[in-house]
Amino acid sequence: MQTEWDAIATEWDENRTKPSATLALFKGYGKGTVLDAGCGNGRNAAELAKTAEQVIALDASAEMLKATEMNLGPKTAHAENIKLVHAKIEKLPLEDASIDSVFCIAALHHIKPAHHKRAFFELFRVLKEGGHLCMTVWNGQQKRFKNKPKEQDVPWHGKPRYYYFFDESELIDLLQGAGFKVEKTMFEKDGNIVPPKEAQNLCMVVSKP
Repeated sequence: MQTEWDAIATEWDENRTKPSATLALFKGYGKGTVLDAGCGNGRNAAELAKTAEQVIALDASAEMLKATEMNLGPKTAHAENIKLVHAKIEKLPLEDASIDSVFCIAALHHIKPAHHKRAFFELFRVLKEGGHLCMTVWNGQQKRFKNKPKEQDVPWHGKPRYYYFFDESELIDLLQGAGFKVEKTMFEKDGNIVPPKEAQNLCMVVSKP
């Protein structure tokens, strides 16, 4: 299972060494068994492991998971509590109701529309009742993307990356269709809540009733 992210994993890892600033919006949710869905090079998994009993770091890119394994060496605090899994979000190899919280940071917008419903259904399936999904996607209302196609190729150092730009209402419909209850919607830039037109990311906290 190869992805476009395999080709950029090394450069991505060199340029993304700190946890995502958006994690600041989700404090208090990273306890128990946590799924980092679309973990990339593990930068967020390492941070989540500070409060979680176990973190399942899952990604569709084998090369990204190699970077994660390298980054979570013996000097990394709580690295022993992180389990790496090679899989797609729309086909999670996890048991029903086995996860306390899911963090899906900047990952869902890389999934094509034909697989959206399945991805949200899978995230709902693996969550325990009362569990939360904390998620971010790129904000299509920001200046550089406004009035552009919902599906775009946004290159990384000249190499392709697929993006889908969700509308807020569209995202809510998909989440509710999967069974989630939307608790909080935020627009974010550099870890701060800002007006939609200024935001880099659309962020949500949703729960499994």
